[in-house]
Amino acid sequence: MSLSVEMLAKEALDLPTSGRALLVEKLLASLAGKVDPSIEQAHLNEIRDRRAAVQSGKAKLIDGTEALKQTRAALKK
Repeated sequence: MSLSVEMLAKEALDLPTSGRALLVEKLLASLAGKVDPSIEQAHLNEIRDRRAAVQSGKAKLIDGTEALKQTRAALKK
């Protein structure tokens, strides 16, 4: 059975958060082409670690504008 993009997206959005995250990882990987598996695994581990740090409260997200402001200030030092 062939699914349209809209139907597939609706089905994907019904997945639990972890399933959607895994699907995104797989879709992005399919667009990226060949990548060294050890580099890809290290990247995925870093993403998971950062997501866990935010979810646990050890880290907090900041707005992109604020991030650029802080980065520019740090570069001026």
